[in-house]
Amino acid sequence: MLTKYSQMRTFDSPSPTNLTKCSEMRLIGQIGQRLGLILPAFAIIFELNHVISLGQMLMVLVVSVCLFSIGRILDGYGQP
Repeated sequence: MLTKYSQMRTFDSPSPTNLTKCSEMRLIGQIGQRLGLILPAFAIIFELNHVISLGQMLMVLVVSVCLFSIGRILDGYGQP
């Protein structure tokens, strides 16, 4: 008699190519997170020096939030 636990698929240890893909995805995710944290600081400095307008600064802030969020998702999916 098969139980639902015996029907579940068991996973072997991840292959080396899978680990490489996971580490690349984590790296891209972490870079995205760091860019999402650094860009707002530059946007504020540029706006204070009147290099960009207030609207452009707010647009950079929205892009930074999206970058950080996507980076966090990629970092999470890259966990082995």
